[in-house]
Amino acid sequence: RCHNGKDSKPFLEVVFEAKNKLNSDDIDEIIQENVQNNYIRIGECRRDLMGYSVVKYMKKPRYKTVTGVARASKDENSISGDTFAFFIPSSGYYISAISDGTGSGRRAEKYSRTAIQILESLVDDGTDINLAVRFINLYLNMRGNEDRLATIDICAIDLHNGEASFYKYDAPPAMIKKKHETMIIEMDELNENPNAIGSPHYKSIRMTGGDFLIMLSDGIYEAFLSEKDCNSLQLFIERLDTINPQLMANAILNEAIAKSGAKHDDMTVLVTKLW
Repeated sequence: RCHNGKDSKPFLEVVFEAKNKLNSDDIDEIIQENVQNNYIRIGECRRDLMGYSVVKYMKKPRYKTVTGVARASKDENSISGDTFAFFIPSSGYYISAISDGTGSGRRAEKYSRTAIQILESLVDDGTDINLAVRFINLYLNMRGNEDRLATIDICAIDLHNGEASFYKYDAPPAMIKKKHETMIIEMDELNENPNAIGSPHYKSIRMTGGDFLIMLSDGIYEAFLSEKDCNSLQLFIERLDTINPQLMANAILNEAIAKSGAKHDDMTVLVTKLW
């Protein structure tokens, strides 16, 4: 079945009974042979609410992404309170997110993991990202605005035109490293979304091929914090001489650990290259 709404990008769903075990590569070949437009598979086969197997395809985007991840827990043997995710739903967006749970250990991990799972479940099922963010905010504010369960930092990149939308709840700055500059995406500079209840801070920025998106948790940011700004982090990222997002993520984490010494908070950094 084909979905081609006015307000959404076209995508296909191949639906079949679960008992018919079809190879994903065979389905890919059938789609390529019978559909005029060039579609690519998103993720793996999954079950819908009726028990049918569903494989989704979206129109081939202009851009692709590759992501590097580096992280460290507060203590070597402790559970990190940070949870992250990056994925591409049928909407044609690349979604990346970091959540930092309140407190530490298992409780913090539970809060942040639940926030990320809500995001993944809603967006994977076709919920608009703006509406999904509103649902996440309701969860985060269960104990009131002054006692949120976790922070959340979300970036949605439209792979067809490179537009990056940021949604932040008490999250540290993100960075976009371009060829000749490194941009800081700070919460104080973002606008409130007028259509949201308990709205997040929101901003949209256009990215191009070769740009890097750097997202990080509080542990990384606080290690670089100097005179209540992130200039030291910005300068460090500008001086990084690599086009490999994994090497970039490793370098940022290692520098943060070196700056913080033996004691540091949970640390997570995601570096995504658009190409």
